[in-house]
Amino acid sequence: QIEALAEHDGSVALTYHQWPIFGPPSELSARAALAADGQGAYAQFHRRMLQSAFVATPEYLNLVAEELGLDGARLLHDAGDSSVEAQLTVSRSLANQFGMRGTPATIIGATMIEGAVDRGVMRDLIARERADGAWRAC
Repeated sequence: QIEALAEHDGSVALTYHQWPIFGPPSELSARAALAADGQGAYAQFHRRMLQSAFVATPEYLNLVAEELGLDGARLLHDAGDSSVEAQLTVSRSLANQFGMRGTPATIIGATMIEGAVDRGVMRDLIARERADGAWRAC
């Protein structure tokens, strides 16, 4: 819904952040999603992982990567890169600044909503944030 709204609006910038809070498999999955960006496939990999009932293991992530036409060995290697760690650090900092307690969470302008958000609420919130002035990007 968020992607469709951003695409339809044209002036909404959409940024995803990985915030792995469910232990080592969550951390591994987040790192792999960020590493997929190096192969131009962050959104594709992220969507695929969200649609899976899984426990992330290196073997499983390699299979998903190959299913998506990615280099699985490179993905797993890049998941340990310092740039991936830097992105996770930014996400943790944002989560702390906004006082997030869990996922999913959506930030529109300066407003954070935890849990699922329907399209109508997002549209209303975007309009309200625009009316309140300049947006601050996260």
